[in-house]
Amino acid sequence: MSKKLSIIIPVYGVEEYIEEFILSIINQLKPEVELIIINDGTNDRSIEIVKEIIKNYDLDIQDCFLFLEQYNQGQSVARNNGLKKATGEFIGFLDPDDIVYPTYISSLIDTINKNPSVDVI
Repeated sequence: MSKKLSIIIPVYGVEEYIEEFILSIINQLKPEVELIIINDGTNDRSIEIVKEIIKNYDLDIQDCFLFLEQYNQGQSVARNNGLKKATGEFIGFLDPDDIVYPTYISSLIDTINKNPSVDVI
């Protein structure tokens, strides 16, 4: 099923920050959004932390997550691998040390829906 929005997130060595990032975005997720988490060969518990958090949410939320694995090749390669798997009509990029506003997803979706010819937000 294709999505309206795919958000690609490369993960490497962000164990200290990733919980706060995921908690800032997880309650905003809707079935039309996918978060593509790319493990860029991290040696810490970043990916396990994300998986531990999302298992406490309904399947509708869990289904918004796609996990990819790769050997450490850097952020650019991770993002490009995420692009290959993305099904969204629109693509966004975030980093796991970001914290997003509580209306981040709804603002993006509203802008997309109100401006059908938009290419870049």
